[in-house]
Amino acid sequence: MVRVLCLSTPAASLVKSSSLLTVSAASPPRTLTYYSLLATSHSSIAPLTSQSLLPVQSRRSEPSRNPFLSSYLRSIAVTPAVTPAIRPAKFSSPSAHSDLRSPLKSRACLIVAAARPPPRASARPPPSRRAQSASRQTRQQLQSQQQSVDQHQSFDQHQSFHQQQSMALAVQPALDTLSSPPLDPSLASPALDSALSSSHQPLPAPLLSNPPLSIPPAASSHSRPAGSDSAMPLPPSVSISDDRQLVANGRVVLSDVPPSLVLTPHTGAAGESGAPGVFLGTRFREARSWHVFQLGALRGVRFLCCFRFKLWWMTQRVGSSGREVPVETQFLLLELPAPPAHAAPGEGAECGPVYVVLLPLLDGSFRAALQGSPTDHLEVCLESGDPHVCTAESLHALYMHSGSNPYTIIADAVKAVEERTRSFLRREDKQLPGLLDCFGWCTWDAFYTKVDAKGVKQGLASLAAGDTPAKFLIIDDGWQSVAADSHEDSSATITVGTQYASRLTDLKANYKFKQQQQKQQQQQQQQEKGEGREGEEGQEGEARWGDKGAEGRQGGEEEDGSSALGEAAGMVHGLGQVVREVKAAHDLKYVYVWHALMGYWGGVRPHASSMQQFDPSLVFPVPSPSILLNQPDMAHDSLTLNGLGVVSPAKVFHFYDALHGYLAACGVDGVKVDAQNILETLGAGYGGRVVLARGFHEALERSVAKNFKENGVIACMSHNTDGLYSAKQTAVVRASDDFWPTDPASHTVHIVSVAYNSLFLGEFMQPDWDMFQSLHPAAEFHAAARAVGGCAVYVSDKPGQHDFSVLRKLVLPDGSVLRAKLPGRPTKDCLFVDPARDHKSMLKIWTMNACSGMVGAFNCQGAGWCRDGRKYTMHNPDPDAVTGSVAAADVDLLADVAAREWSGDVAVFLHNADELVCLPAATSLVVHLHRLEFELYTIAPITVVGSVAVAAIGLTNMYNSGGAVLSVRTSTSGAGDAGACGAHSSAGVAASSDADMGEARAASATEAGEAKAKEAEAREEEAREAEARETGAGAAEATVEAEVRGGGTFVLYASRQPVRCTVNGEEAEVVYTPDDGRAAVQVAFRAGATSSLTYTW
Repeated sequence: MVRVLCLSTPAASLVKSSSLLTVSAASPPRTLTYYSLLATSHSSIAPLTSQSLLPVQSRRSEPSRNPFLSSYLRSIAVTPAVTPAIRPAKFSSPSAHSDLRSPLKSRACLIVAAARPPPRASARPPPSRRAQSASRQTRQQLQSQQQSVDQHQSFDQHQSFHQQQSMALAVQPALDTLSSPPLDPSLASPALDSALSSSHQPLPAPLLSNPPLSIPPAASSHSRPAGSDSAMPLPPSVSISDDRQLVANGRVVLSDVPPSLVLTPHTGAAGESGAPGVFLGTRFREARSWHVFQLGALRGVRFLCCFRFKLWWMTQRVGSSGREVPVETQFLLLELPAPPAHAAPGEGAECGPVYVVLLPLLDGSFRAALQGSPTDHLEVCLESGDPHVCTAESLHALYMHSGSNPYTIIADAVKAVEERTRSFLRREDKQLPGLLDCFGWCTWDAFYTKVDAKGVKQGLASLAAGDTPAKFLIIDDGWQSVAADSHEDSSATITVGTQYASRLTDLKANYKFKQQQQKQQQQQQQQEKGEGREGEEGQEGEARWGDKGAEGRQGGEEEDGSSALGEAAGMVHGLGQVVREVKAAHDLKYVYVWHALMGYWGGVRPHASSMQQFDPSLVFPVPSPSILLNQPDMAHDSLTLNGLGVVSPAKVFHFYDALHGYLAACGVDGVKVDAQNILETLGAGYGGRVVLARGFHEALERSVAKNFKENGVIACMSHNTDGLYSAKQTAVVRASDDFWPTDPASHTVHIVSVAYNSLFLGEFMQPDWDMFQSLHPAAEFHAAARAVGGCAVYVSDKPGQHDFSVLRKLVLPDGSVLRAKLPGRPTKDCLFVDPARDHKSMLKIWTMNACSGMVGAFNCQGAGWCRDGRKYTMHNPDPDAVTGSVAAADVDLLADVAAREWSGDVAVFLHNADELVCLPAATSLVVHLHRLEFELYTIAPITVVGSVAVAAIGLTNMYNSGGAVLSVRTSTSGAGDAGACGAHSSAGVAASSDADMGEARAASATEAGEAKAKEAEAREEEAREAEARETGAGAAEATVEAEVRGGGTFVLYASRQPVRCTVNGEEAEVVYTPDDGRAAVQVAFRAGATSSLTYTW
């Protein structure tokens, strides 16, 4: 990492030696502070520490240099905007002094000091004086460009992307002058050398220092396949007009489209949205590792984007112009309004809005992202992450698709990309792990890194005591053998990301998961001999790993402040014993453990004896300049300054296989793999970020498939497209930043982020909306969101601190949950509003069950992420109430679970209000919510059976009432089945493999449960036949049969009172309310089985 020093002195001079940089001044500086190289502006440079540091000369250990960042910045081709010139230091000799003059009198100079290099770096000659002069001329010419400030949101009140990015490049000549030992000439890029030595001309205005080739208009509208002399025709829905407009379905998407833009039609299936989309790209004059090119101007078009506000996480942004599109945008959805009422036929292909989705892709070794410019031009930033991986063209940098349904075009777009790249699989083609349909507990917020075996057992027992037993467990950070770097090993003061200073020293669990005495464990083994092979495998498997790794155990103990007395007492590792005990005591189905992608936050300890077999080395991450604009603290956290212990890519599968093999031998069923996006910062020297990411992800998935049975992996801190477009197996991904229990500003933002991110992430994996705590001021707010999210439900409660009234609305007595069939996503009318910061909009999330839809309405106003403060901030602690409406149209796939003759009428149940409403077609309900208030709506299509209108609502004591209804069958006298809904008849919902598998798991928890269910069904059928013989076949005018999972109050909407009702063949009392048509009956919970309800009229 390159660090920049700012001296508050009127004059200063430099002394450069072979090993360090020193500072001398006419008068001693009063302050000398380290700053981030890529600061947003001169006025907003943030110090690394609030206290003044000692002068450089007095530091005991000065860092050596990082050649990768210098070389990386020399290779990028982006356009600086206006910024005060920073003159490079000039030296006549290594020991000579020269004045460093700056036009900024208040700040005498910026001095660049490079950090330690990775051990694999070698030499490269510094750039020529000629190249330095060209760069200086470029900066001076661009000083007159217009500055732009985006004040749309609290975390965006800063300079535009180009103004900030210029700050990174303005110090490039100084980097070159003070460059580290050059890289190995064998690794040099001739194209890069040529570019550095011949770049005499100023950068062309306005934006590109390496502009695309100017392609004639006839050739720019398409690309030619190999071996073809004729142009491939464009699909009729997409074209570039004669006046340089990009048009989709007759609507203008972008104007001022450059002639160099290349469109390549997708040749695969068109999908449900109609005509296939197109790939977009361009060609460049020079091969570089970083390119920025324009697509066209975006003006007056509402958009929604998902962008990375941190290295690890995405969040949403809305706007209507190109300048509002942030850097690191990975998903962009546009809404093209309907044509004017007076438009002639054919001027708009659709009478309603047309939606366009743009997906930045991985193209070869390059990764694309979208960003806006001060002139409203939409741009593509293309980077490899390795200065020696360069390209002069990218024809498939983005994919564009359009249609009338936003959810359909997103799905079709991702499917088209999958068909072309074959580098990933979509969610519906992946095996979902079984824990999604179980209630779980995670140790993180309960214990943080202080988790131990005793705490794990206490937490599980505490939940079981409230009749909400956890069936899956995640042992989070705190179980591994790790050690922090000593102060002697560190060359920098760390103020952020301190957890990254600890490294993995051994694969085995630390001392906190050992048994008390080896003798005691041997006695237990003798007593429990023959009780089950599972326990024996856990103990024997762990024993196979021997007793190596004393260094790792010492590290783990050192981190937690305990002594090494355990070794003398004869302690042995006992993770397998702990897993066996908790599985037996609480009938746990799944136990997962946490680890980082690199082993631990700071990677592995390169010199640890147990790590030598994996050839680790210390590598210094180089964050992308775009990331540093959104997350400037990455420039001075532990990872950047002290490096990361990285296993050799050639040994990474062996590393994961060894770790996961040990865990599997202990009875562990899967892993939660954190900090995955760190790979993008390590590409230099490894072929670039894309190549490195695909190698690591392939190795991780191979190991998971080999060692765990049910695709047991959860991806976390992984919101970059490097991983998403490389995941062929991973099926669960954390959907947002963490649940922060002590940060009141974070909770509304969390719900907004998970909902909008799921629009994009849900096409690749099942979004995980994270844990929450049931005894918390925002507990019900979070719980309701999990119910409508279709995600895993798990908490991080401390033992004994639960609100079981909340948990029992989510969890059945057997530890299963009523999970919705699809990931929750914002309703169509919420896609282009900001429900967290616009002071007026509510967030509505929709999902599907087998026979109904569900909408959750939330007031999330009042808070947002503050980039400058790097924290969630309440911009309005007491926001106004918001008002909106809920209608059947909010559930996009509701017609798929309705009868063929459905009129559009629905029955709506309001959970909090406990109201049942019959809602005619094309009408809506008004909803009014105060801060942190919510309402859940179960929306069931009304079916007319004979002369009775009916709709199955479900168990009204649960948040997801409709999730309890597995199927509904209706019949009339002598007519057989008049209609049905359920997994077998819902084409748009039950076609998903995850829904099918989840339903199967829920309906048959165990083989014994299946047998009981079949016996019960046989008895019920006999009872019905006997009843029919007594009363005469077909005597009933109408019949409704519902299969239900769970227990509580089951509600059926009915236009008139039923004559009778049976539950599992036995008469049941029906409480009918004529005012709202509620026909309620009590259903007892049946473990491992469903209940059959029959209403007759």
